[in-house]
Amino acid sequence: MSIPERSLSPEVAEDWIREVLRRDEGGAQLTVSGACMEPSLKEGSKITLRRFHGAARVGDVVLLQTAAGLRLHRVLLRFGDRVRTKGDRGIFLDPASSFSAIIGVCEATESRLARLVRAARSLARLLARPRAAPGRGDEAHARLLP
Repeated sequence: MSIPERSLSPEVAEDWIREVLRRDEGGAQLTVSGACMEPSLKEGSKITLRRFHGAARVGDVVLLQTAAGLRLHRVLLRFGDRVRTKGDRGIFLDPASSFSAIIGVCEATESRLARLVRAARSLARLLARPRAAPGRGDEAHARLLP
């Protein structure tokens, strides 16, 4: 199916992605838009998103529904059935999300060790960030286009 890029509302894009993942075990092919996951996922990169089954692991790149919309971010912390995610280039953690907010998991293109190293580096950016006013969020996020 061909859908014109950038013509979908976030709600329609989310519904489309969920439907493709429900119907096709091969996953959904998507294009990354945004730079918050660089250098691991550059703008314009093609990814395969697979249906989410079970628990997210630290280092996994997941697509999740947040109050600010769909986000393609790395899982940095996991506690119970909740995760904290962040874009690799970002300097703020996303709010805690439940596993039910995770729509899909990016097919791994790196080894497990490489994903864990990227997660550790991303956490280190939190310690090195300038102190900001409470309530400020990370402005740059990877968006996906079907």
